[in-house]
Amino acid sequence: MQPVLWLELAGGLALLFVAGEAFVRGAVGLAKGAGMSELLIGLTVVALGTSAPEFFVSLEAVLRGRAQIAIANVTGSNVINLTLVLGLAAIVAPLAYSRGRFALDAAVVVASAAVLTLLGLFGSISRATGLAMICLLAGYVVTAYLRDRRRRTAARDWHSEECEEFAPFPPLVPAVGLAVGGLAGLILGGHLVVGGAEGIATALGASETVVGLTVVAAGSSLPELATSLIAAIRGHTDVAIGNILGSCIFNVLWILGVCAIVRPFAIDPSLARSAIPLMLAAAIAVSALVLLRSRIGRVAGTALAIAYAAYVFVVVRIG
Repeated sequence: MQPVLWLELAGGLALLFVAGEAFVRGAVGLAKGAGMSELLIGLTVVALGTSAPEFFVSLEAVLRGRAQIAIANVTGSNVINLTLVLGLAAIVAPLAYSRGRFALDAAVVVASAAVLTLLGLFGSISRATGLAMICLLAGYVVTAYLRDRRRRTAARDWHSEECEEFAPFPPLVPAVGLAVGGLAGLILGGHLVVGGAEGIATALGASETVVGLTVVAAGSSLPELATSLIAAIRGHTDVAIGNILGSCIFNVLWILGVCAIVRPFAIDPSLARSAIPLMLAAAIAVSALVLLRSRIGRVAGTALAIAYAAYVFVVVRIG
């Protein structure tokens, strides 16, 4: 039975990766066709699209009454983004940037992680709290948009580069087809991943949170990994870093906010004591690194990758 479950999980993750890529490209194409600015597309369409795999996995989990998989998926994905994804991008091509370029994003990454840590202490996320999280996200997007629309800032340039990274496929594949097909694939992929994770956890006698923090989170973070690595190779440093920070913000405020509105849920005490505080620690450490330096080199990248390995060791041992 286990090989079938692993195949279901792997197939679901592969589908999420392919469908997520198609969905973002289609959505960007539709947004450009509708006349949206590249700045607004980068802040909304690309940010939502790259978080789509985590969103559909988490929503499926909550609808099945497996909210701990949802929280573990978001928490684990953020840790992967901040450590392994950023570390590998820096190893592939050292990331140089202007100091202060990511000040707002880094601050909101820490704030959102702190919010989830605080909610973990309270033990649940209600509909009202979920709505408040969406409002916080909207405030961040509006603030960033108004700031960058007035003048040509570095952030405005990097959102233009984001649109280049996700340029639609040739016209013979309509953007609407990519968007709709990608959406369908994301829904099916989320269903397969949660079903496989449930079965594997039961078969191995492991907790669903450990499976969500490691295997599911790693798989749903593949789009961010691919985007950041490609951007680093192409010299689009801002896209590599901005993609990671933006994804972390949307993962917490958008995904868990929407999930709580759909169905309020409790937060497992084990997550509140271990994985979520570790995510906050990673957010603080990486944000300080980004704000205090103007370059993330291979040594720092290697240290971040090692930090992720240590994180996996800790959560598996605790779980």
